[in-house]
Amino acid sequence: MEKALIIAGGDNKDILIESLYNSDESYKVLIAVDRGLEILDKLQIKPDYILGDFDSVSEKIINKYINRNDISIIKHAVEKDASDTELALDLCAKLGIKEVTIAGATGNRADHELANIRLTYYYKIKGMNVTLIDQNNKIYCADSSFSILNSGQYVSFFPIGEAAVLLTLENFKYEIDRVQLNYNKSPTFAVGNNIIADSGNIIFDSGYLIVIESID
Repeated sequence: MEKALIIAGGDNKDILIESLYNSDESYKVLIAVDRGLEILDKLQIKPDYILGDFDSVSEKIINKYINRNDISIIKHAVEKDASDTELALDLCAKLGIKEVTIAGATGNRADHELANIRLTYYYKIKGMNVTLIDQNNKIYCADSSFSILNSGQYVSFFPIGEAAVLLTLENFKYEIDRVQLNYNKSPTFAVGNNIIADSGNIIFDSGYLIVIESID
């Protein structure tokens, strides 16, 4: 399955971007979103696309790429109905990409961070798997049962969407059996669990969960 890596303008770390870019993952497309271009430029990594309203990246850096034939530049208006990150995901959808990793989608702006977490659900229902990565967290949306390898992380679950989730957790410190999660349940009920075997099983048949794997 073809994959894309998006470098957004949030809390970027050089070591994280280098690790993602040089990982065993095979990314067909690399997209720099606005200030994300500054990190790639610093690391001398060439994006395939540069996208955004360019309100947070220096004109000097943009000008280094503007006449290159091997890079597509897509400029959007500052005033628009979607964020630059959402527009980058729209581009991935148009390119037929189903697996997307985003770095720089978290950081100082809580409004942008919450919007980006919601984007993982918004595109999941469109058939795209979107994962947000930062130094301490891996955030994604799940719509069916799956397993997580134990790497010593905390794992938290949050229902999203209209349907309730009947959730079972196996091989976790706090196991549950078909507990209904919805917006009427305590929002901290499924926060900060730990896997106690080689892997933990997350079992549910319908609905959607935001999953956050975190390390301190």
